[in-house]
Amino acid sequence: MLAWLKALRWRLSGWLTLRRHRAWLAEVAARDPVQREIFALAGVADADGIEALTARQRLVLDAWSTHGIVQNGGFRFFLEGDAPLQPAADGLRALGFPAAAGACERVRAALAGRPELTERARRDAAHREAPDGPTPEDLALFDVTGEALRTAVAAFMRGHPRDFPGYPAG
Repeated sequence: MLAWLKALRWRLSGWLTLRRHRAWLAEVAARDPVQREIFALAGVADADGIEALTARQRLVLDAWSTHGIVQNGGFRFFLEGDAPLQPAADGLRALGFPAAAGACERVRAALAGRPELTERARRDAAHREAPDGPTPEDLALFDVTGEALRTAVAAFMRGHPRDFPGYPAG
C-alpha cells in the first residue's frame, strides 16, 4: 500500500509540474508574439516532424533552438545532442547574424574532419576535447543577445506573412 501511495504522489507531482509549465508557456505566449509563434512551430515539429514546417519556419526554429542551447552551455553542450549545425547556420545567416552562422559552420567543419568516426563518435570526441571555458565559436553565439535574436525573428516573420500567418503583420 505504501508503494502505491508513493507512486500516486510522484504522478501527482509530475502532473502539477506539467500544469505549471503549461501555464507559464501560456503566460509567455500571451505577452510575446515571437515566442508564441516559436512555441507553435515547435509544437508542429514535435507532433508532425520538422518536415511539416516550411523552409522559412525551419530557419527560424533552427536558429532559435541552437541559440538557446549554445547560450546555456556553449557548443560543448550543443554537441551532446544530435541536431545538425548547417540548418542553424543557415537560419542565423538569414536572420542577419553572419558571424554566428560562421561559428556554426566552423564547428561543423571540425566535426567533419574526422570521417573515420561515426557522427555520434565525432560529437563525443569534440565534446571531450572541448576546453572548459568558452571557445571563439561560443563567443560568436554569445554576442547575439536574446533581444537581438527576438527582434530579427520578428522582422523576418513580418517579412514572410505566408510562412507565419499567426504572427501579427506590421
